[in-house]
Amino acid sequence: MDNKAIIDELTKHFAAGKAKDLASMLNITPQMLSNWKSRDEPNWRLIFTKCVGVSASWLLSGGQGEMMHTIREENPSEKGWEAFCYFLQAQLEESKQRYQQLESIIFHGTPELRNALVNAQSAKRLQALSDKMEEQRKRWEFETSEKEVGK
Repeated sequence: MDNKAIIDELTKHFAAGKAKDLASMLNITPQMLSNWKSRDEPNWRLIFTKCVGVSASWLLSGGQGEMMHTIREENPSEKGWEAFCYFLQAQLEESKQRYQQLESIIFHGTPELRNALVNAQSAKRLQALSDKMEEQRKRWEFETSEKEVGK
């Protein structure tokens, strides 16, 4: 589901399908909501803060899973900044899970996959070393030229 479809689902759930009412709920103009959809750049912090009970996982996954979660005492989704922190925490947890999945794939993957990843890391290290050497060469040339000017 793309961001436009997510906003459409939020509109159905929170505003009975009326974009004007969702915009009002979010305290923005209908034009701004339309811009979010056309530019594919919604303000997730505002959406998560104002759409009480919407699942951070649902927003982050592109609309997969359950849209709403059960509001519990420890869920501060009714408080602006705390809600955004909660949203970021959910995003971090999801990223950790994806990292662990990738780590598992790499560990259990074929030797060719592991070698390709090691080679990619080696190439990055070599590039970083090359960049440092180039920086040092330029510094040396600069210092050498200053000494020659001073003679």
